Amino acid sequence: MILELLVFLIAGMTILTAVSIFLYSLIPPNISIIDWATLILAFATVLLAIATGFLWMETRYMRKRQSQPIIAIITRPLENRPQSILMSITNCWWGLAKEIKIQSTSDFPVTYDGKITIPFHDLGIVNHPFELGKDQSFEFQLKWLPENYEKLRAEDKLRFSLLVHYKDIFGEKYKSNHIVDLEIYHHLVFPISKLG
Repeated sequence: MILELLVFLIAGMTILTAVSIFLYSLIPPNISIIDWATLILAFATVLLAIATGFLWMETRYMRKRQSQPIIAIITRPLENRPQSILMSITNCWWGLAKEIKIQSTSDFPVTYDGKITIPFHDLGIVNHPFELGKDQSFEFQLKWLPENYEKLRAEDKLRFSLLVHYKDIFGEKYKSNHIVDLEIYHHLVFPISKLG
């Protein structure tokens, strides 16, 4: 955008100079060169004011973009516990995400703080707003045992959606829907050697 402004300014000044030289050859001899130069300066000032306005709008847009948060929900298996899935709610952009609210009706079993197992919809972060700064995340374990995998699959609890509402520092509201599909981790429950 800044490059476009410079091109606009240079092109405007070039056209203004060409037009002024042409018109100067047509003006009556009683108009002094100083009056003509003042007129050219006035036009140049108007062009500069327009370019400054564009630059202000671009700066405002970039400041707003850099303050925008983007919430991502990532799942991955734990290396030392292959039958536990780590879910991470992360702010992966520059701005502070305020009043993050997660809506879910899923009752998938969650192991919180490594000790307590509760349904997903009873988690504190689902029922209470929280905030995340740049690159901050909130992590917890989704845990199932091999013997209840088929039960969870039959009850269609391995795939659920999370609706996330949040605001930026200017109070603008954002909403994103995240699909969590835990069936992709079936090989962690049933090793490949047993599938054949």
